[in-house]
Amino acid sequence: MSKPGRNKPCPCGSGKKFKRCHGSIEQLDRPQAALRVQLSEAAQAARAQHEAREFQRREQQGLGKAILSTWVDDQRVVAVNRKLLSSKNWCTFHDFLRDYPRIALGDAWFLEEVEKPPESRHLIATWFVRAGEQAVKRGVASNSVGMPATGAMTAYLRFAYDLYALQHSGDVQRLLLDRSGSLEPLWGSA
Repeated sequence: MSKPGRNKPCPCGSGKKFKRCHGSIEQLDRPQAALRVQLSEAAQAARAQHEAREFQRREQQGLGKAILSTWVDDQRVVAVNRKLLSSKNWCTFHDFLRDYPRIALGDAWFLEEVEKPPESRHLIATWFVRAGEQAVKRGVASNSVGMPATGAMTAYLRFAYDLYALQHSGDVQRLLLDRSGSLEPLWGSA
């Protein structure tokens, strides 16, 4: 005998629909009902874990897109909006940030600024050079993980992260470019 449809009368003769009588969750076999409860609890726990991870990510990274960075073969790969950038010299995302202003602003501009006398340099290049000088004074390689968190290094890395976040969240970039034509040479046309 086949199981009646959910909206058909219950075969017990109660006059109720099957779904309201012997087809209700209370009438299911106890193991099947327990399994549904367990699945529901597992789904709620997974959702709570996801929400906690997403909350932590937003607290650490802000409201923009999540950082997409991973290690593939022998190099770090970082997504910047729809572009993938990679290097064997980047062990961490912070290593990528150290190089990102040079990538985003252009090698030629960056090298030109670094070569200028200190009083003529752009502030970004000044932070970069000063952080390197401070690392040398402390006997630490400027590309080392143990680089001290000096004012110049902190300012440079914060700028690099902000630049990355703007590029990674393309809508924000277009909004800024629409409102300030002076930023356009930094990124080119959107």
